[in-house]
Amino acid sequence: MTPPAQARSHYAHLDGIRGLAIALVVIFHVFVGKVSSGVDVFLFVGGLLLVSSQLQNAANPHGRNPLRSLTRILRRLLPALVTVVGASTIGVLLLYSRVELSSLFADASASVLHVLNWRLIGVEADYDAAGATTTPFQHLWSMSVQLQSYLFVLALVIAASRFGTRIANVRTRGWQRGVVIVLLVLTLASLAYASWLNLSGQQAMNYYSTFSRFWEIGTGGLLGLVIFSARVPAALRTVLAWLGLALILSVGFLFDGAEQFPGPLALVPILGALCLVLAGIGESGSVIIRCLESPPAITLGRLAYSLYLWHWPLLILGVKATGLEAKDPRLGIPVILVSLGAAWLTHRFIELPLRQLHSSRPLPAPAGSGAPRQPDTPPRPAGARRAPMVAVAAGSALLVLSPHAVTAAATAQKRADEDRIAEVIAEGRADSYPGAAELLDGVVPRSDVPVYPSLVDRTDMMPPATADSCVTDKPGNEITTVGADGSACEYGDPTSAKELYVVGGSHSEQWLGALDRIGRDRGIRIVPFLRAGCPLRYGGPDDPECDTWSEKVLEHITEEPPSEGVFMVSTRPRGGQSAFTDYVPEEYREVFTRIAAADIPVFAIRDNPWLTDERGEQVDPRACIVQHGDEEACAVASATGADSPNPAEAALTEDGIVHLDLTPALTADDAIRPVVGNVLVYRDWNHLTDQYVRTLFPELERQMYPSEG
Repeated sequence: MTPPAQARSHYAHLDGIRGLAIALVVIFHVFVGKVSSGVDVFLFVGGLLLVSSQLQNAANPHGRNPLRSLTRILRRLLPALVTVVGASTIGVLLLYSRVELSSLFADASASVLHVLNWRLIGVEADYDAAGATTTPFQHLWSMSVQLQSYLFVLALVIAASRFGTRIANVRTRGWQRGVVIVLLVLTLASLAYASWLNLSGQQAMNYYSTFSRFWEIGTGGLLGLVIFSARVPAALRTVLAWLGLALILSVGFLFDGAEQFPGPLALVPILGALCLVLAGIGESGSVIIRCLESPPAITLGRLAYSLYLWHWPLLILGVKATGLEAKDPRLGIPVILVSLGAAWLTHRFIELPLRQLHSSRPLPAPAGSGAPRQPDTPPRPAGARRAPMVAVAAGSALLVLSPHAVTAAATAQKRADEDRIAEVIAEGRADSYPGAAELLDGVVPRSDVPVYPSLVDRTDMMPPATADSCVTDKPGNEITTVGADGSACEYGDPTSAKELYVVGGSHSEQWLGALDRIGRDRGIRIVPFLRAGCPLRYGGPDDPECDTWSEKVLEHITEEPPSEGVFMVSTRPRGGQSAFTDYVPEEYREVFTRIAAADIPVFAIRDNPWLTDERGEQVDPRACIVQHGDEEACAVASATGADSPNPAEAALTEDGIVHLDLTPALTADDAIRPVVGNVLVYRDWNHLTDQYVRTLFPELERQMYPSEG
């Protein structure tokens, strides 16, 4: 546990803190399935020397020019990143189906460009625990945030130094104070923004956004200007060491960072990291600091970047290849061991050599250290220095451009599929694409046609309201009544005085295709009131605007009641998994009771089963069919079988409620087939395709109007 003789002058405990942080990240990702405080500690410690080093460089007449500073940052981050992303992409090609490649290659490209965090925000991705459906590049959002923040600080310092020099014609410290003031204001603004996003329920954006994460790096940068000159009494340093360790370790056990960070609760690990940094400045007898300065901790800290890059894709690809759960020690332990080996090789043969290509001068020591560090490797000839960077540039370009090649291939495949499907439909045979009629009417489908629609892209599988932008997106709370083209959000017979409201989230929206046909046949105007992820009153604590939107819709329903009633989903799978029977949430009961009490008819449709395997992993039927080429092998067991009772019938007994149950058209022998009557049933793990829903309209109409059938 004794540190090297000169480690104190280099603040070796910073490497130890990084080692602690990466250990927490890996352990919680692999064995717990929750977010620890590791990434937040990384961002804080990474910012400690950022601002001071850039200020010193800009103030030094012989310091690096801006381009040199930029290339130095890229040399530190890009080579290892490109190596891991490239290797992970090979794993993706081997283990994933072609319908999944477009999204995954886009993730890889965004990772290399360091914009993955904004891509994840754009696709409204939550931070998911490790599983077979999780992207192997998800963890690289933090690398994107880090580089974006670093480049901003670099640009700010350069702009301020040059502007200040031009005004005074000499190098003064006035512009440095200006930089500090600007960073302080932006750091406080970032913390306020993160807090607002967290409290307003926009946690997915909050977790990934550079604007909400900047305060963690900014806090480290500002404290780094003064912290290394602090004089803390020895007794207090011991207290700080234990307090800091306790605060950092408490996070993953007391609360989940994915649900709270980088909001106010992220101050807990940041304060813990600050305590550990202070505890290691000056001579300290604390056992915590001695552990952090020990050779194993220092080595782990120096491997932290590569270890962070490797562990997640190895875990996700391992889950995909073995079928084991991420938390299974039979997978987790080998993943950790392989990750450590890959991290050491990457650090030794890629990070260190490429980091030192352009200079044989000693590497700068951290601010406040007593002596420079010597280069880890001797300088190389000019030709040898250029070759590795050319390889990194070529690899980066290949990964950045790869999504375009994948998209082109997918487009060609989709066009070929659609041409063949159009030919089949033109033949006019009833057994070509009978869809639900196979299960409901016994129609035997022909076997020589492709699945309808094309499996390549789920865009065409969406209900019409999505294409027409007639759905209120999160976090909005206004009722959407006009589409993107300025026309009214109405389906069925828009000229009719008879109205049917379709209300709720995506599981109500998915029935629009069948309701549109029913509305046209019966002269009913179908009016959607839809919001993403918001069955009335069921948004949960992470989506408070759902309640606001729900109240507006309920007021509209009661003030302008539809003549034909309201169409809503009445059940939900318990636990969100098809392995559990469905039930009626209390929020649903309150809404149905309130509408029925206003003497408004309600069509209550039972929710479709959600597709999960025996591990509880989400099942994508498109990917399964393409990967295995066997529709029957992709069937999913379901407890919500064709003969299971509809729980809504016992829970919702008010007059005026018509119960609808299309389960018999979705299940056969207590299993859900991905393709029925040559039509794809599910577009993802819990939503039906618009094409299959349209084949359900005769049965849906019969149940809605039984006395007229």
